[in-house]
Amino acid sequence: MRIVLDSDRHQNRFDDDSRMGLMFGSPISQDKTSTTTVVVNVFDGGPRTTVEYRIGERAPVRMKRESRPDPFVEEVFARNRATKKPWAEVELCSHIWVARLPADLEAGTHCIMVRVIDEYGREHRDRLCLEVVGTQAADPVAPFSIQYRE
Repeated sequence: MRIVLDSDRHQNRFDDDSRMGLMFGSPISQDKTSTTTVVVNVFDGGPRTTVEYRIGERAPVRMKRESRPDPFVEEVFARNRATKKPWAEVELCSHIWVARLPADLEAGTHCIMVRVIDEYGREHRDRLCLEVVGTQAADPVAPFSIQYRE
């Protein structure tokens, strides 16, 4: 499986190198958690596959199967437009599961633990670390001043 984050902050940013890092849990401000989706591509997942994620001691969140392009693949194709073959296109993927992050996720580092039960009842687990920063702390180049006393 591949776990990525898809947020309005991440979309339409194919022109810089930061988007790939954002998909894998780079800092997200607290005010963007409610618009951020956890996307899990379960390789060879099917209609009888179940997927859920859990953050810390919170209750598990059941994820919904959705037919959509994999945002990771979209980003790779967009990043490599100059060398991409003209016949290669991003297609809808039938083994994607999605769920929103909780809106009340506090600042700090969190582990998104994903649990998959495949059609044969086998369990698979993976995780993605996520850093949530306060809305004011989201700017890493905040100005500061040094005061000297004589």
